[in-house]
Amino acid sequence: MKHTNAPWEYVPMLTASENHKGYFVRAEKAARNGKWALATVQPGDEDGKLGEANARLIAAAPELLEALQKAYLYINGGPGYTPENRMAAYHAARAAIAKATGEKA
Repeated sequence: MKHTNAPWEYVPMLTASENHKGYFVRAEKAARNGKWALATVQPGDEDGKLGEANARLIAAAPELLEALQKAYLYINGGPGYTPENRMAAYHAARAAIAKATGEKA
């Protein structure tokens, strides 16, 4: 499976007429030497909090996938398992969850 490399981030979409219209989820594109949009997220509610939560979750997708893959591999002592790898997978999962939820790791 291929997807755009991490990190992904989300930023507000601003317009002249409104303070908040949703979010862009974007990533770096080396060929263009800048950022490019992967997705747009609608506000979802009047204050935009639902849209922000959705954008944050989408932006964390690459880290969440990587953490889940490592956890799956190491949880039962799979190939490459060491206690250090298991702890690194734990910390990666915690950081990805924090990015997705907006909480501190």
